[in-house]
Amino acid sequence: MDFMRTGVEVSFETEASLDFITTVQFSEYPFLVCMQMDKTTFPFSESVTKYESLSSGKSIMSQKRKKQLVPGSEFPLHQENSNMCKRVFDSSW
Repeated sequence: MDFMRTGVEVSFETEASLDFITTVQFSEYPFLVCMQMDKTTFPFSESVTKYESLSSGKSIMSQKRKKQLVPGSEFPLHQENSNMCKRVFDSSW
């Protein structure tokens, strides 16, 4: 017979998405093309459950939950694309 049983359960949950944006400037030839990949702000949650039970029948359970927003960001692509984006967005339309 067990004197004491104890355990921990941990779970994580999230939803994230990537946005692909292409900007083309047709005012020059060859055309200027800028590609961007953005990750939007997304929710992240974590849950930790701890439990203990004694052979006497007494049991204890505690649960903690934490939710937060993870800030978005832009992912750099290759250097040639970065140079092209600078040209597209620095030029006056």
